[in-house]
Amino acid sequence: MSKNNLAKETSLYLLQHVNNPVNWYPWSEDTFRIAKDAKKPILLSIGYSSCHWCHVMAHESFEDDKTAEIMNREFINIKVDREERPDIDKIYQNSQMILNGRSGGWPLTMFLCHESLIPFFGGTYFPKEEKYNLPSFKNLLLKISEYYNSNYENITSNKNSILNTFENIFQSSSNQELDIKEINKIFIDNLNKTHDDIMGGFGGAPKFPQAPILKTVLGLTSLNVIKKDDELFKKVIYTLLSMQDGGIHDHLAGGFFRYSVDEVWMIPHFEKMLYDNGQLLECYSKAYEQTKNKTFLKTATEIYSWMKEEMKSVNNVMYTSIDADSEGKEGKFYVWDYDEIKNLLNPKEFDFILNNYGLRNSPNFEGAYHLYISYKNKKDFISKTKKNIKLDNQEIEICMNKLKCVRNKKIPPQKDQKILLSSNLLVVNGMIELYKSTNDKSILKNINSIIEFICERMFDKGLLFTSSSKGKFNKKSFLDDYGYFLYTLLNYLQENWNNQIFEIAKEASKYLISNFYDEKKGSFFYSNKKEKNIFYNIKPLSDEAIPSGAAYAFLGLMKLGYLIGDQKILNAAQSIMQYSCGFVKASPENYSSMIYCHNINELKVINIVVKYKNKIETEWIDCFRKFSNERTNFYFINVETGEKAIDGKVNVNKTTAFLCINEVCQPPFIKSEDLSKALKKL
Repeated sequence: MSKNNLAKETSLYLLQHVNNPVNWYPWSEDTFRIAKDAKKPILLSIGYSSCHWCHVMAHESFEDDKTAEIMNREFINIKVDREERPDIDKIYQNSQMILNGRSGGWPLTMFLCHESLIPFFGGTYFPKEEKYNLPSFKNLLLKISEYYNSNYENITSNKNSILNTFENIFQSSSNQELDIKEINKIFIDNLNKTHDDIMGGFGGAPKFPQAPILKTVLGLTSLNVIKKDDELFKKVIYTLLSMQDGGIHDHLAGGFFRYSVDEVWMIPHFEKMLYDNGQLLECYSKAYEQTKNKTFLKTATEIYSWMKEEMKSVNNVMYTSIDADSEGKEGKFYVWDYDEIKNLLNPKEFDFILNNYGLRNSPNFEGAYHLYISYKNKKDFISKTKKNIKLDNQEIEICMNKLKCVRNKKIPPQKDQKILLSSNLLVVNGMIELYKSTNDKSILKNINSIIEFICERMFDKGLLFTSSSKGKFNKKSFLDDYGYFLYTLLNYLQENWNNQIFEIAKEASKYLISNFYDEKKGSFFYSNKKEKNIFYNIKPLSDEAIPSGAAYAFLGLMKLGYLIGDQKILNAAQSIMQYSCGFVKASPENYSSMIYCHNINELKVINIVVKYKNKIETEWIDCFRKFSNERTNFYFINVETGEKAIDGKVNVNKTTAFLCINEVCQPPFIKSEDLSKALKKL
C-alpha cells in the first residue's frame, strides 16, 4: 500500500497532492537516503498551485491508481513547489533545456540518478494516454525504469556531460568588454522588429506582458537614453494601452492575468500571479509619470485596489497567486452568459457593455463571454476610442460594480496564501511608484506595513526567509530575495528614511557578499554557497517572468556602496557588470535588466543626502520629484532622529544637501535652486 508523505508540508501545491495514491516525498535528506537505499531512480515533479497544466497532469496521472502503482513500484517520487524552491526549479529547467534542446515550463517532469541527483531524462506535461505528439505517461514510466536498470553505468558515466554543459552555460570570460551604446542599439532594434504594431506586445501567441522589458524601456527613458519621441518608447506605451484594454486585464476587479493565449490579448490563461501584478503596477505608474495619460493611473490604481481587496493577508503582506480553475474548469469564475448580463443591467448599461466589451461578437471562450474592450475596426483599435458611450464615469463604475458583485457570489478559484518574499518586494516597488504619482499617504502606510513585516519576521541576522506558509517560515533564501530586498530598501529609504531599515540593508549586504559572492570568478551564486543537495550552483543573469536577481543585487549594492563609501560592496557590485558582459553581448533581449544596469553604471551614480531639522521644506521635495531616477537618489534625514545615520555628513542647523557623484563629493548646498541648477548640468 502506498504512503503519501506530504501531510506535514505547508505548501498549498504539495498539499493539493496529499490524497494522491502516489507515494510522494518532499525534497529532503531523508528522501535521498531512501532513494539510495532502494537504488531506484527519482521522479521529480515541479509545479505551483495556480498552474492549470499541473492540475491537468495531476487529475490524469497522479490521481490514477494504475499510474500511481507504476510510479510507486519503479521510482522514488518527489514533489517540489517551485515558488518555495526556485533554485531547484532553475537547475532542472536548465537541465531540461540541455537534454531536449528546448525551454521547459510547468509541470516539470525530470528523472534523476538516485546517487548524484543529475537528470538523465525529462520533459514537462505528459498525458495519461498518447496525444499532442506526446507519449503516454504510463508507457514512458515503464520504458524509463527499464532503461535505468539496464543502463545505469552509462547513465552515471554521462553525468560529466551535463556538468560540463552547465559550466559552459554559466561561465563567462572575465576579459570581455561591453560597448553599451552598441548594445542599446541592438536591443532597441530587436524589440522594434519583434513588436506587434497592430495589437501591441512583443512576439506572437501565447503573448506575455514581459514586464522586465517594459520596465527597462521606461527606465531607459527616465535616464534619457531612450527619448519619448523614439519609436520603441511609443511602442511600449501602445503595448500598455493594448494590454489594459484586452482580456488579459480583469476589467471588473483590476489586476492582470498571467498571459494571453492569443496574439490579440483577448483570452488569458486565467491564473493571477502577484509577481506579475507587482511589476505591472510599477510599469503603469511609471508610464503615467512619463505620459500623464490618466488611463494608466486608473489601471495602476485598480491593480493596487485588487491587491488590497483580494491578496492582502491579516499581516498586510500579500498572498502569492489565484488559480486559473474553479469548480474544476478553467476561467469559470470570470466568464458570462449573454442573457446573464442582459438580465442584470438596465438597458443603458447593457448597451454600454454590448458595444464596448465584445458581446456583439460570438462567444469567445468555450461558449461564454470573457470581457475585453472590443473595437469595430483597425482604425478604432489604433485610436483606442470606445464606441457609443452614453454613460458618465460614475454610471460606468456603477455598471461594472454590478457585474463584479454578481461575479463575487460565484465559487472563486483557490488562492495560494503562501507569502513569497520576492513577490512582495516587487509589489512594494510598484506601490512606491504609485505613491510618487498620487502622494496618497495611505499607500505609504501600506508600504510601511509590508516593510515592517518583512524586516521583523522574514529577516534574522542577515538571513532572509524566502517564504512563509501557515505561520511557518522557510529559512532559505536566494539571490532574487537579496537583490530585490536591498534594492527595495534603498528605494524605500528615499521615501521614508529609517535608521533601523538602513542598518538592516547594511547587514543584508554583508550576508549576501559572505554567502553568495563568487570571489574567484565574479558575480553571485543563486543559492547559498553552503547549500547541499544541488549538483550545480548556477549564477543566472537573465530575466524570466521576474527580473534578474543579479541585476537588482547590482543596483542595491551600488546604491548602498556609494552611499556609505564601502569599496568592498562596490567591488562586488562591479563584478556582476564584468561577469555579465559576454552574456549581454550574445543575446541582449534576454538581459534587459542587465542592460539597464550597464547604462546606470556608464552614467555614474548621483547620491544626494538632504539633512534637515524637524520638517523638510516643500521646495526640496519638489527638487526630489523632478530629478529623482535610478541614477539620482535622494535621502532625506531628520537630524533630530537620524543625525548619525551616514558617516561624513555633518550635523546642520538649516536644511543642507550633500551631493556626491560616485565617490566624488561637491560642497554642500543650502538652497534647493542651487542644487537644481547643479543637477541640470549632470
